Amino acid sequence: MPRTPTRGFTLVEILGVVVLVAVLAAIALSRLGGAREKAEEVTAIADLRHLAVEQETHRARTGSYARGLGELPDFRPSAGVTITVTRVDGGRGWAAVARHARRSRRLCGVFFGTAESADAFPAVVAGIPACADFAEPPPPSPDMPLGGPPQRQAPTTVMPPDSQAAGPPR
Repeated sequence: MPRTPTRGFTLVEILGVVVLVAVLAAIALSRLGGAREKAEEVTAIADLRHLAVEQETHRARTGSYARGLGELPDFRPSAGVTITVTRVDGGRGWAAVARHARRSRRLCGVFFGTAESADAFPAVVAGIPACADFAEPPPPSPDMPLGGPPQRQAPTTVMPPDSQAAGPPR
């Protein structure tokens, strides 16, 4: 009896498609990881910009910058972002740094007025937030070595309320 050719795919063709899909998925996942890191950095920068708006509002009302984040009732950092005010110089200047919980090796900073870039490293231009990676994670505040003489006030750190109850991110 003559054999009738069957229609369908061979095992080699199916394996070829599976390998192609796996390669494409690996490429997509590696690019998504970079997007997540960038989103976390952008969140920290956005929080620093929001802090700048709140500080200027406070200065317009009281004549000086807030010495701690507790004086800024409308300011809440995003989930996972820790903000540290590293210097406040009355109504003349201030500096702060931000770190996302998932990116402990990445630090963002901003400074205004008489504060210096050493107070908000890695920022180097007043009013423009900047971020940088470190070989080792920076030490936790208030001992964060951001420069400046020891008579400066101790840094003030605020974490979002939901991050304390939820525990570390996974």
